[in-house]
Amino acid sequence: MFDASYEGLWADLVRHAPTDAMQDRALFLRRLARRDKSFLFPPPVFEPGVAEEVEQAGARIVDLVRSIPQRVFGGDWRAWADALGFADAERELILALRSDKMERLATHFARPDFVLSPSGPRICEVNVSAALGGMNEGFVFADAFRRSGLHGAMSEAGIEVDIRDTRQAWADAVMDVAPRSRSQACPVLFDAAVDAGDPGTARQHFRDLARAAGFTVIAGLMSELQIGDDGVSVGGIPVDLVFTMFTWWECRHFGSREQMLQLAALSERGLVDYLSPPITAIFDNKANLEFLSRPAWRHLFDASERAFLDRYVPETFRLTRDTLAEAIERRAELVVKPADEWAGRGVLFGHDIAADAWAPLLADRLAAGSFVCQKAIDLAVTRDVPFAGATHAYTMSLGPLLFGGRHAGLYVRQMGDVTGVPVLNAKLGAEAGYAYGRRR
Repeated sequence: MFDASYEGLWADLVRHAPTDAMQDRALFLRRLARRDKSFLFPPPVFEPGVAEEVEQAGARIVDLVRSIPQRVFGGDWRAWADALGFADAERELILALRSDKMERLATHFARPDFVLSPSGPRICEVNVSAALGGMNEGFVFADAFRRSGLHGAMSEAGIEVDIRDTRQAWADAVMDVAPRSRSQACPVLFDAAVDAGDPGTARQHFRDLARAAGFTVIAGLMSELQIGDDGVSVGGIPVDLVFTMFTWWECRHFGSREQMLQLAALSERGLVDYLSPPITAIFDNKANLEFLSRPAWRHLFDASERAFLDRYVPETFRLTRDTLAEAIERRAELVVKPADEWAGRGVLFGHDIAADAWAPLLADRLAAGSFVCQKAIDLAVTRDVPFAGATHAYTMSLGPLLFGGRHAGLYVRQMGDVTGVPVLNAKLGAEAGYAYGRRR
């Protein structure tokens, strides 16, 4: 799975020139330094074909998720939202926003997350949002990697890797669905937040990404926008693209329903580009994996699709009154997590919880909101990385970034020397970065 020549090259550097290797690592990490996020080095490099498999599987799973409203619910979005457990107000917002254009925009940016198991990559969730974790730093990471001593040693050894051009993929994907911005010589992008307490530490890289695509960037809160019948402005400056750099959780807690509907209406009239409307939340919901993995829905897929789903998607089901007894009985093999949260919040591992405590916890979760149960994935596959004085075994997840269907990089979260099953999320201490595939 991991490229042996590359791994051997790093091991030789550490063995024969440990000071130089560690200085190379330290310099790389300084170039990416952020106070709220740790980065990894050396980046994983996979054998030829592995990265491509994950990218292709990621694109296919997004297509299958996109098919759920019609395939499973016959186009009845109200029934779909109710099945996923959306609150009434959330459901009505999504239904009010729904249109052919908004539906196309909803899945334009996606990142399915895979974990590495002995049987190969397995999907644990599908993230659908304009503000994807890992989206902003891909080009920064790649630039720092190309400047590293390790990359120079790879070139001397004839080890070549494919590095996706995140900047160009993002620019092309945005312009595909931003007709107003395409028509302007110097389009203005509003980098929109809703939470005044958001420190925005990732935003500088995002603004660099947007500027590289030709945008003039203005950052601020959604409440600062002036929205009229003829368009959107901020501080008297016309805005061509409103890019929502916030999560569904933030949208629910701080967003303005009226403002979202106004932006969607103006987008339909071509008076502003809007990426992305919060209709993304219904595709992002983890409970969608039930429709791709449980026997009740199997007949809706053809033989090729069933084989794909069997290979990549672990059994997942909604926690409901009807499934509560099953979830209690299968404690040791299940992971329970919120259907619509982010950053690894609220995750329970059944094998870590005593049997007599499990049922009350599930009852609490059932009363609290929408949760899913997922068959735990064996994370026995690790990458052993030597450093000066120690070797660490890393468990990792892989998130292929998809921008308008384009492969834009393979985002990685990893944790070293863990016991049990970790939640691989940068907000919870995992190191983040990007993986590359060895060229054939």
